[in-house]
Amino acid sequence: MNARCCMDLSLLLACDIGNVIRSFAPVGADQLHETLDEFFGAEEGEEGEERRVKREDLALLLHMGADVDGLVDGDTALMKAVLATSLEALEMLVEAGVGIGVRDSNGDSVLHVAGIPFEIAEFLVSSGMDVNVENRDGRQPLSLAAQRNQTDLIDLYLQHGADIHAADEEGDTALHVTAMTGHRDAAQLLLDRVADCDVTNKKGVTSLLGTIIPYGDAPTDHRDVAELLISRGANVSHANDGGISILHHAAVYRSTDVLELLLENKADLYATDDRGWTALHYVAETCPVEGQVEEKKLRIAQFLVSRGIDTGAVTIKEHMAHAIAEMRRSQNTPIRTFLAGTALIQQQQQQQQQQQGQG
Repeated sequence: MNARCCMDLSLLLACDIGNVIRSFAPVGADQLHETLDEFFGAEEGEEGEERRVKREDLALLLHMGADVDGLVDGDTALMKAVLATSLEALEMLVEAGVGIGVRDSNGDSVLHVAGIPFEIAEFLVSSGMDVNVENRDGRQPLSLAAQRNQTDLIDLYLQHGADIHAADEEGDTALHVTAMTGHRDAAQLLLDRVADCDVTNKKGVTSLLGTIIPYGDAPTDHRDVAELLISRGANVSHANDGGISILHHAAVYRSTDVLELLLENKADLYATDDRGWTALHYVAETCPVEGQVEEKKLRIAQFLVSRGIDTGAVTIKEHMAHAIAEMRRSQNTPIRTFLAGTALIQQQQQQQQQQQGQG
């Protein structure tokens, strides 16, 4: 018999032959996954009869009661189909009764797959998958879509009941994530759906503060997102439990653009934390890094002074900003030199005032 002879299995399947075959031996997850791989290959490179054969092979295994939820190399059959972006395989698996919410060995569901195509996600959600499913980090699909700026998925999940204020283990909401990754389009969509821009995570971080602080490999200083948040009422004067304001954080993390935006929107230039530190103290304190980073710190220091920050303000330990720079920075570094100059100017002004008073 020709090994490649094709048989029409429709009559056998209609006669419930799968129940008979199922009684002889179970079809394991390994065999199902191998057949899926062959089917994916046929989808990509084969046409006509070959592709039909591979599809019938898969259909037969599913009808025989293959272990559709078993893990192979940490993945479920459903996960393999999503990674292969095979909507046809997904439809067959769902029809065969696959556990749509089954997780892989990392605790992720199929909706947590990076870059999941819209049509795949739409099919899964319409098939009854919970859009609020969490992975081991407490992250939901909405948060991951926000991180990747996938506005079509954000809209899909919200339409199907995603909790817009759901937080992960760090307390970060989807809006926090868009702010920290600098995705304005995703942030605007969430705000249009009435996301609360002043919700804090477990470290007291608001979404506006999120435009400043580092998040993974993403850059900081997301002025466009910060501007959007402020236009929607974000509190520019928010401070955490230590009294460290958003302006202070902007100084620490060299977010020059957001810092300027904060002051344009009436953030308190003179705000001090619980130690009596101003934003200028924070610029002076951070250890120097050569190159562009140090240039940004100097730009911030110059900008704060130009806006009228008190260069003579002292901490509760009676340290002015230039004294902090002298303690923490090498001699002749740009910021130390600049702050020493401001201290000298202030000293001269004080002497002039004393002389005028005596006169």
